[in-house]
Amino acid sequence: MDQITAPAFALGPDLCVQHVNTAMAALLDQRASNAPLADLAQLVQPADLATLQQPLTGDDTAHQVPMSGTNQFIMIAPVIGPSTERVGFFAIVGPQADTTRDQFARWHAILGHIDDGLWDYDAHTKTRYRSEGWRRLRGLDDGDTSRDRREDWLAFIHPDDRTRLDTLTADLLNGKVTTFEITYRERHADGHWIWVASKGKVVRHDADGNVLHIVASNRDITRTKETEDKLRTLETLRERWRISLESAGQGVWDLRLAEGSRYCSDLWCTMRGYTSDNCPQERMSKWFRYIHPDDQLRLRGQIAKLNSGETDEIRFEYREKHKQGHYIWIVSRGRVVERDESGAPAHIIGNDTDITAIKADHDEFDSLSKSLELAVTTARIGIWQFNTHTRIAKWDAQMGHIYGLEMHDDQDMTGMWEKHLHPDDLEPVTKLANHCLRTGKEFNQDFRIVRPDGTIRHVRSRAAQYTDDVGVRRVIGVNWDITEDRQRAEVLRQANALAQKQNEALETARAEMEHSALHDALTGLANRRLLDDAEKSSRGKAVVLHIDLDRFKQINDTLGHAAGDEVIIHVANLLRKHAPQNATVARVGGDEFVILLPQMPADGVLESLADTIITAAAEPLTIKGHACRFGMSVGIATSAEGETGSALFANADMALYLAKNDGRGRYRFFTEDLKIAMQTKNRLADEILAGLQNHEFYCLYQPQFHADTLNLSGVEALVRWRHPDGSMRSPDSFLPVAEELNVVGRIDQMVLDQAIADTLHWQKRGLPVPRMSVNVSARRLLDPDLPANLACLKKAPGEFAFELLESVFLDAHDEQLAANLACIRDLGIDIEVDDFGTGHASIVGLLKLQPNRLKIDRELVSPVDTSAKQRLLIKSIVEIGKLQGIGVVAEGVETPAHIDVLRDLGCDHLQGYGLASPMPRDQLSALLHAAQSNGKYSPYGGPTFVL
Repeated sequence: MDQITAPAFALGPDLCVQHVNTAMAALLDQRASNAPLADLAQLVQPADLATLQQPLTGDDTAHQVPMSGTNQFIMIAPVIGPSTERVGFFAIVGPQADTTRDQFARWHAILGHIDDGLWDYDAHTKTRYRSEGWRRLRGLDDGDTSRDRREDWLAFIHPDDRTRLDTLTADLLNGKVTTFEITYRERHADGHWIWVASKGKVVRHDADGNVLHIVASNRDITRTKETEDKLRTLETLRERWRISLESAGQGVWDLRLAEGSRYCSDLWCTMRGYTSDNCPQERMSKWFRYIHPDDQLRLRGQIAKLNSGETDEIRFEYREKHKQGHYIWIVSRGRVVERDESGAPAHIIGNDTDITAIKADHDEFDSLSKSLELAVTTARIGIWQFNTHTRIAKWDAQMGHIYGLEMHDDQDMTGMWEKHLHPDDLEPVTKLANHCLRTGKEFNQDFRIVRPDGTIRHVRSRAAQYTDDVGVRRVIGVNWDITEDRQRAEVLRQANALAQKQNEALETARAEMEHSALHDALTGLANRRLLDDAEKSSRGKAVVLHIDLDRFKQINDTLGHAAGDEVIIHVANLLRKHAPQNATVARVGGDEFVILLPQMPADGVLESLADTIITAAAEPLTIKGHACRFGMSVGIATSAEGETGSALFANADMALYLAKNDGRGRYRFFTEDLKIAMQTKNRLADEILAGLQNHEFYCLYQPQFHADTLNLSGVEALVRWRHPDGSMRSPDSFLPVAEELNVVGRIDQMVLDQAIADTLHWQKRGLPVPRMSVNVSARRLLDPDLPANLACLKKAPGEFAFELLESVFLDAHDEQLAANLACIRDLGIDIEVDDFGTGHASIVGLLKLQPNRLKIDRELVSPVDTSAKQRLLIKSIVEIGKLQGIGVVAEGVETPAHIDVLRDLGCDHLQGYGLASPMPRDQLSALLHAAQSNGKYSPYGGPTFVL
């Protein structure tokens, strides 16, 4: 304001004086009253003030009134803020109204449109003035007073810069400096840091030399700072690139053909026998004359392609003469980075590598390969290879001989092996081969083949997997004909089997008759009838260990029922071995067993027995070359609870349920608390079913935000239960029981129906939600009726998304699941993987599923601001997502530090209570409406909520 020579001052909306310039202060000093100027009433007559107040509050034009006690006039006009609201008034004093009006208008225009922020400080009146540009620079609204006081403003300064600002302030006030230039960081209103360049000076002192008036300007130099940082980073990367190539033994060269300049690094010269000081110029300029004669023609052809523009890539492999006279092998890689107007190369950059030693090793390898080939041919072993990436199989000539086929050079034999497998061996052998291919295990199998002429031959095959230098997984195997060996072995087996069968026939028939009434046919253990008799004989003193096998179904499904029977027999033998002599061991179901003790043993015996059989069952059982692993869960009940007969067995069954529910592979005793817990669970199940009938389940919606802008990117529908007791219950309190009741699909459908209805509700009111995510259970995905239920869902692609748990990966092979996932995609519904990183998913499963997004579990996100290992883990997940074109959502965002770290790690979207809590439809509607009306909204003092 001191740039105006005429007396001037600034007024607030209430016409109270906020600031005066130097000329105005001088004018006031000439007046009779020395009272500080407080409001406009001190300068004009009451009648003039009343005349002035009405137009000033009613329009935006300037007005003038006489200044009392002088022959001068005061010109007053409102100051309009960026949102067209009146933020105060500006006044200027002068003898001629027209001149004053012009000078006032000029200053008013300067303050309203200048980009830099202007401020001044009047030590006499203790007032500060900040221009509109000063507030715009910091993103402050006109009514924002959070930085009006200096101590409040300092709270927004970067901690590393506050000391310098304090020192500068002290120097200004102490008179050590009268001008200043300083840069510092200040937090913008939207939360990020900006760099500010401040320049100013002291413009007025009092008679004692004390500072009375400081003026200064601010400028946002954030982009300049960022540019400087990027230039430094670029230079660092350039130097790292040069050092990396030199460290890897690669000589760098740079040809600027248009300028006629050439650069070759020290290593380029060294690999040719020179130093950078004595490398002849012609070695660079007349390089071609040193090329081996046998390589020159091929090299000229490659250079011609480069010159013609057919390619920009350079990959030359040739021999070049060394300073000492011998030839070295060079591989040269490079690229044309610039061409002139005619299309000819103008600038080429590349590097050379000495591969002489590699070539020598290759020659030695060729010699060894020929020796191995001779040995294999002599042994009549056929060799085959399979590329898992291209799915192409290659056979050698001996393989063709074994299979009775005429082979052509480099013939693709894909599918030929399966074609010639014996029909009875086709399914089990290919199933085993595919299993080995998936798991990386070695393939070791005998099988039969049918030659084109119809003859059957027995073949033994061995195969192993490896990964080649370029990361492609390959399988290499051998076959040899064992038909003659099989025929001899079969003759001996048949003779032995016949003799053994005749000797055992009578004994087998007798044993089966004796055991069939009271024993299990497969295991020879007691059956239910014999077990009941043993319990009755105990006269109310029995102890029951109810045993169930873990993972038995998987063995049955993968290896067949024969393997399952072997497991059952093995378990029966194991229980016989470890059970007390007076115990009854029975098989009471497919994979259920009971050990009944006639009386309560000594303390610790039951625990020891349970531990022993669980530990023994954990040892792998080899079946047909496969190590089968399973476990046991044990429930124990005693007659001490006063129960006998069926009640005793029921108590043991409840204890067994608890053991399996607690993680399997363990034992649990029946207790009254367990009984109460089971009753409570049954009551909860009844309440869930009633809640579904009474529509007690409903949705809340938690917003999701773009990580880079914190703009709204979507919402997730979360199910809640409004329990009859008045409480609101989260999914973890009822979903496990709902899963057992097989009603999760109904809950999923309810959530989906409400999400669709609420989305339509928002759309009708002009409040569209960018994306709606709905959780879908694994059981729901396996529902064959799911496609029909979703057929009516007509939404734009990407508007709806289904969130699947990681455990879906484990069922990715299921045909119904694959069909339903395909239907979901066909309907334009995106697929997201929820709780990623909790231990179920594999990279292969992720590649097969190809979701649109994956959500990082909150357990991984929580320590990310304090744990470098956790940041590295999340960065790896983000990079996997980026490579596959999969968006990444971070859950559990609780703090500003989380936001900054996750944004820097590359997460696309953020979700958590630190941003917004789950909320009902109407509350979200209010936020959407506020955001639409005001352009933005900040829920709970959190991030800016922008549509």
